[in-house]
Amino acid sequence: MLKTSAFQQAIETVEKLSLEEQEILLDTLLKRFHLQRRGILVQEIQ
Repeated sequence: MLKTSAFQQAIETVEKLSLEEQEILLDTLLKRFHLQRRGILVQEIQ
């Protein structure tokens, strides 16, 4: 049996969600990503 990476497992799990759930997840991830990037930029400026 082949081992699948955690990333591949995450993709497969997301693909099982409805399109609406995928959209909500994507929106949530993008917001978190932007907040994280903003925090990094603020630290670089200080």
